[in-house]
Amino acid sequence: RIAQHVGIAWKEADIQEPMNELPGPFSWCTCNFGVLHLARPESFFRNVKQILQPGGFFTFTVWAQPSMSPAFRIALEAIQEHGETDVGLPPGPPFFKYSDGDIAKADLVEAGFEASSITSTLLNMTMTLNHPDALWEGFYDGTARTGALLARQTPEARTRIRKAMEDAVVANSSERPASSSAPYTFKQPCVVVTASVPST
Repeated sequence: RIAQHVGIAWKEADIQEPMNELPGPFSWCTCNFGVLHLARPESFFRNVKQILQPGGFFTFTVWAQPSMSPAFRIALEAIQEHGETDVGLPPGPPFFKYSDGDIAKADLVEAGFEASSITSTLLNMTMTLNHPDALWEGFYDGTARTGALLARQTPEARTRIRKAMEDAVVANSSERPASSSAPYTFKQPCVVVTASVPST
């Protein structure tokens, strides 16, 4: 409805394939927590470079490494300790690949972006949960791959994982450590990657 009022045209497409039908060139492109789900992100980077005008700007976000991201660390450690990591899912893309700025820069340069323009910046953010079970609910109902990983656990394993995640939320809360009172707050940083197309 908003798009109709402001003249935005929505296109459904595989962004890893050439975007020949787009009217470009464009001055900027952004991808918010999408790159980490792509099987062929390098193809997407090349496509973005093709639809941007000279000097055009590209930015995307990914989550920081698990060592810096309590939410992901809590979920992954609970699964490793109380469940199975191999539940028959097809191989997925490296989720934290572009949390490494050097890897992001190398792939963007390979796609044709100006090396001197590429930056990777850690952006500190905060996650606040109203109850200990909210993190489990977020991963189980709101994520693609981790949600599928949790859904394929045995009922007994799911119960153990859920309990471990609830306990860890309380223990890791920076506002109320070892407390049963909401809210439960901890840092959840992301990485913002920016790059520009050569101006000539």
